[in-house]
Amino acid sequence: MSAAKRQRMLLGFGAVAVVLIAAIAFVSPNFRNEDARGAIGAVEKHRAPQIAQSDVVLGDEQTKQDHQVIYGDFLADAAALQNIAAEIGSASSSVEARASVAARSLDARYADLRMRYQEYAMRALAAMEQLGAEEQLGKAAFTELAARFNDHLQAQEMEELGSRLAAMADQLGVASVDDFQARNLAAAAADLESFSWGAQETLNAAPEPSMLQNAFEADNLGLRLRVQAESLEAMAKEAMSLEMASRALQAKSLNAQSLANVSEDLLQQADQLEARAVANMEETLAAQEATVDALGRFGQTLNVAMQSLNARASDLDARAVQAARTRLAAFEADLGSRSAAMQARNAFAMRAQLAAVDSHLQARAAVASRANLASAMGDAEGLAQRARALAAKAND
Repeated sequence: MSAAKRQRMLLGFGAVAVVLIAAIAFVSPNFRNEDARGAIGAVEKHRAPQIAQSDVVLGDEQTKQDHQVIYGDFLADAAALQNIAAEIGSASSSVEARASVAARSLDARYADLRMRYQEYAMRALAAMEQLGAEEQLGKAAFTELAARFNDHLQAQEMEELGSRLAAMADQLGVASVDDFQARNLAAAAADLESFSWGAQETLNAAPEPSMLQNAFEADNLGLRLRVQAESLEAMAKEAMSLEMASRALQAKSLNAQSLANVSEDLLQQADQLEARAVANMEETLAAQEATVDALGRFGQTLNVAMQSLNARASDLDARAVQAARTRLAAFEADLGSRSAAMQARNAFAMRAQLAAVDSHLQARAAVASRANLASAMGDAEGLAQRARALAAKAND
């Protein structure tokens, strides 16, 4: 990739980052501070604790972990495969020497992949447990699956167990990343919207703020589980490619052409990993926007609910009305805290994404020039297309 092209790409990403960071606070026309406050501002506020710096730090740590799964691992694995391909394609060593070095590199990659697979699989199981998987899917099946994850898994086992986890996620009703629509938040907002203040008994049973918390956490867990399941699937596929490359390097008839074929196969796998990283960035951004929109709907619904409650207040018990107002105010406070946390974490995520893309492009350029693989490697057009698409979307 030329320096000029790389510079244009990075400038594009920089411009997109500035726009997106600003857009986090204003992305939904349905969610403004005044919308969330409305009639609620006239009542005594629920004194919820304000978001602290420590909360943002913890959020950043979770964001780091999430974005490592979303695209960081894919880019790192792609760079590693490109580097091995460069070792194989180097003309400065004999066929035997190149094959020996590449075999060791492939073995190290395979070991790293298995350990990461085990770690992510256990994370997925933990997310399933929080979503009630043991109740819905059966404790015996859950326990049996957990016992099978270890750091000695072979590619075929990784593929099989990953498929089982994905199937379990489907049974739990977890949407795929590309059509994730913050369903629990939307459903909770609909429940609140349909609540009636028309009778004393319904007033006493006014929705609790935990409705928002539970829905928000369920959506986060669901999205995290689906991303982890897709990451496991990709790791299993990569493990298959590593096994095939290792077998090819062990062939007795190994020659320069055979090495070139192995190098080409690894570069193709690297291109697929890069494409997956780009797709995950896009899909996760869409899911985040869906969450912001759902929170915006909550803000509107709270305003309408408070107006409806105030309109009927004279016909209902004053103490119960005040208790219901306090609960709605607690909703508002929770919405404000979650909105602030999302702004901070998404700003952090955008900086991390830009750093990852920059680092990966530099690694690609170094590999291509070292082994003269520029013509064989993809030109990272997916990253450039993503930058252009986001820039166009921001300008709409």
